[in-house]
Amino acid sequence: MNGRLLSLACAAALGLGTGGCDRVPGTEAYAIREAERRVSAQLIDPESAMFSDVVAYGAQHERVCGMVNGRNRMGGYAGPVRFVSAPSLTVIEPSGNDAEDYGGVCLFEAAAAFYCAEPLGPAIATAGC
Repeated sequence: MNGRLLSLACAAALGLGTGGCDRVPGTEAYAIREAERRVSAQLIDPESAMFSDVVAYGAQHERVCGMVNGRNRMGGYAGPVRFVSAPSLTVIEPSGNDAEDYGGVCLFEAAAAFYCAEPLGPAIATAGC
């Protein structure tokens, strides 16, 4: 019922020309837009973010996973990497020196396995990271 009301609100917003569903809290489009905003904020050049393969999980679309590509310090695109975003956590897959500095790949894999599944994936022990 709640999802139906949100769909009607979204359709009304589109019909009135007031914007898209990405402005209606509780919709999948809104959750994806907010996740992309949180991920972009972590990039060296937030304006350069290009997203692909973005999927929302959960009844409230509270978990969003996908790929992001952004410009590096040299001004070129670094290549797409995975991301995980939830209300209390937003992480981008570490690469290069970042991956080696703090065992980030192991921790990222644990987060991706848990959050990027429907229903939530199994909890993974990270003691080995």
